[in-house]
Amino acid sequence: MSLELYAHTCGFLTIPRGFLLEAAEGWITVPIPSYLIVHPAGKVLFDSGLNIRTQTDPEPYIGRVGSKYATFHFRPGEEVAARLTAMSVAPEEITCIVNSHLHYDHCGGNVQLPNADVVVYGISVVSRLKPEFLREMTTLTGGRLFEIEKTANLASTFLGILDEFRQRYLVSYTPKGVAKDGWHKLEVRVKNRRATVKARPGYLAGS
Repeated sequence: MSLELYAHTCGFLTIPRGFLLEAAEGWITVPIPSYLIVHPAGKVLFDSGLNIRTQTDPEPYIGRVGSKYATFHFRPGEEVAARLTAMSVAPEEITCIVNSHLHYDHCGGNVQLPNADVVVYGISVVSRLKPEFLREMTTLTGGRLFEIEKTANLASTFLGILDEFRQRYLVSYTPKGVAKDGWHKLEVRVKNRRATVKARPGYLAGS
């Protein structure tokens, strides 16, 4: 089984050094990477870079406060869709996106990949604060929320996530006789098998 990995730079970002190194002063310009994985089962993108709106007017996208701490060096042709097209890979060919986390410089290009499926896995340290946002995100995308006692357990938790990904399947269908718009509930079951299926609870049509 062959697997190919390609790295793209989707613009640059100037941010305070303190965002990356504790107590560091000054500013640093860093590349915004995205990685294409070509596998016999499909094409996967690891992180999608910046949103195309930040090429011309980033403040409405990241907010006034965020604009104080970020300078974008992001020109037309550097967005992830253009990088893929330059490799003769249509953005519509990407079947899955893996976001390392949900900062704007890692998931901003998701919207450029119309056929990609996004699955969110969350990790939260147990505390009095309930991670309801993460719980909702993981449930709606068919992922899972891991609640751990301490960060020393991160390595085993990540291995658990990887093991789940090895057992994931992509099942698709074309609905008939349903409304074109609105929320549609889904339930996935295995016939004549004792098994628990983890899947997204539905989809929003017409969005």
